[in-house]
Amino acid sequence: MYSLRSLRVSASLTSLNLYNNGLGPEGAKALAPGLGANASLTELNLSVNRLCGLDPRTGKGTYD
Repeated sequence: MYSLRSLRVSASLTSLNLYNNGLGPEGAKALAPGLGANASLTELNLSVNRLCGLDPRTGKGTYD
């Protein structure tokens, strides 16, 4: 398992699947620096997380 610090220095990580991990805005903020510094990552799956402002119960937007 990779730590967030490992994302920055890993030269072998080319694909990261975070499908349906319950990531929200705070999780995305924690991941961003490591992902931005990783030059080898070519595929990232963030689908089915809580990053787009949709209420998972209703499917409606949660932005004001």
